[in-house]
Formats: sequence, structure tokens, C-alpha cells
Amino acid sequence: MAKVTINKDLLRLIVKLKNAGVTDKKMAEHLTQLDEAKKIAKDTRKKVRSSSELPPVSGTSVLPPSATELQELIKRIEEQQQRKEEELKRKAEEQLRLEKANEWKPLLDYLTMQYWRAKDVVTILAGCTETGMPPTYVTSLRTGRLLEGSDKFKAQNDFNIIRKHWDGYDHPATAIHPRDVQGFKFNINEDPRVKVIYAISWVSKSGIAVPWFDWAMRNKHLSFLDEEKAEPKFKMKNKRPRTPFYKLLKRELQQAHDEFRERPQAKDLIAKWYKEQPEEISEWIDSTHFMYIENGEEKPMDIDNVRSAINKYTELLK
Repeated sequence: MAKVTINKDLLRLIVKLKNAGVTDKKMAEHLTQLDEAKKIAKDTRKKVRSSSELPPVSGTSVLPPSATELQELIKRIEEQQQRKEEELKRKAEEQLRLEKANEWKPLLDYLTMQYWRAKDVVTILAGCTETGMPPTYVTSLRTGRLLEGSDKFKAQNDFNIIRKHWDGYDHPATAIHPRDVQGFKFNINEDPRVKVIYAISWVSKSGIAVPWFDWAMRNKHLSFLDEEKAEPKFKMKNKRPRTPFYKLLKRELQQAHDEFRERPQAKDLIAKWYKEQPEEISEWIDSTHFMYIENGEEKPMDIDNVRSAINKYTELLK
């Protein structure tokens, strides 16, 4: 069996380019340039060596180059070729450095959001975005370029795996925007706004591979996951609210509980609602007194009533 010689430097370069997200097309261009340069050097060496075997030209007194001159010529050609290869390698490494510097840059905008649309959650977790009507183009959140060939196939495979687990999980109503909640159910068909913290926490606990997760952890873009290790500051009681206003109150309390914040104070909640004007409050008398609907009738509410309701749905930990 013929002995196979492996260019370890070339293999290392290929691995580096692949890990940096360099497309197959771009990588092929680099390798083709290296291959062509080596072929030129090889052909040149053959021509120089064969010139010493040519018969002298009649009618001339020009002597063929000596062996020493030939060796020096070959050496100069090889040095020139080596410089070309080193320049190509330098350019490839510079391209790699640029790719690394901009790696996952398009993803950063999504990591700074508070909510993702439910239809986009799995796509973002898979490291890409879809465009078109219907979606026909897939863009990498790693490079910002359209995915093609094997890269597109891999992204589709990641998407299918994550989608299978996401659709098969019973997500709580607290995972979505309070205004998108319908009867305490997570209805993905309505395309609600999903909390980014919830989506990333879910995937980190499920053990599903996400292509950008390790990068985001190394660069401290997911610091909120460390905060999840904290203990809740208060306990939620198992009481079901009956009116839209009390549902609003319980959502506020549940969110504070899930985010390991202190139990909200009545005055702070009233100030927040006065600013946001939620539809669950039918009318404001002033900044601390309002009306809500219960069994078709308007009823008054003030800071003492809200404080009492907070105690109804929660209790402080001992």
C-alpha cells in the first residue's frame, strides 16, 4: 500500500476555518490558491532540473548552468514560493481573526431583547433567522450571511431537534408577556411574546445543544442564568383569581417570584399600573384609587385593599 503523507499544517488551517464559520465556498477558494501555488513551484523545479539534460545549442558557446547554479536557482524559486504560501496563510489567518471578532455579532441584538415572538424562538435558538413570505432564506446569526449547502442542512437539523422538544413541552403562562396570556394558557398558535430569559433558561436546563450557548456563556452574555440559582424571596399560595384585576395582580406577583425579586409593595404596584393603564382597571379616581369590574359591577380599590390582596396570594418565607 502506498504511503499517504498528511499535511498537518493544512489540516489545522481547515479546522480553524471551519470552526470560525467560514463557508465551504470561501474555504475552497483559499485551498485552491494554495494548491495552484504549489503546482507552479513544482513545475518550475522540474523545468529547471530538466534544463541541465538538454543538449547544447549549436553555434553557441553558452554552457549549461552548473549544478551549484541550478541548486541556487531552485532555492530562490522555493523561497519565493514559500513567501507566497506564507502570505496566503497570513491572509487566511487574518480572515479567521475577523470572523472570530464578528462571530455571533448578529445574535447580540436578540440577546438584549426582553421578548421573542413564539414563532421565532426555535429559529433563534438554532442560530439563524428566516426571511421571505413564506420563509425561504435562512441567515446565520453567527456570520450574518445566507446559509447554503451543508451549513444550511446542519441548521435545519438543529432547528428540527429543538422544535421537537419545544413543542412537546408544557410551557407555563408566566413564560409569556402578561398581555398575551389567555386563560393562564400558553397558546403558541397565537404567536405570543416569550420571555427571552425563560427561553434560554429552558434550553439550558433541557440539555439540548444550542450552537451559540457556550460562546454566549464565555462572553458573559447570559449572566442572568447565574441569578436563577438564587432562592425565591416569598412563596406563592395556591389560590386561583376570579376576576381580570386579580389575575393581573397574581401575574405581577408570580413574575416577581420567578425572577427572585422581593415581594412587590402595594404602593409600587399601584404606581406601575397608573403609568401603564392596564385594561383590567376600569377607571382611575386619582393616582392611588381606582375601580375594577367584579361580577359585572364596578368596585373601588385602594392601597389597603391591594396590600390585603397581596397577602391573600403570597406569604413571606420564614
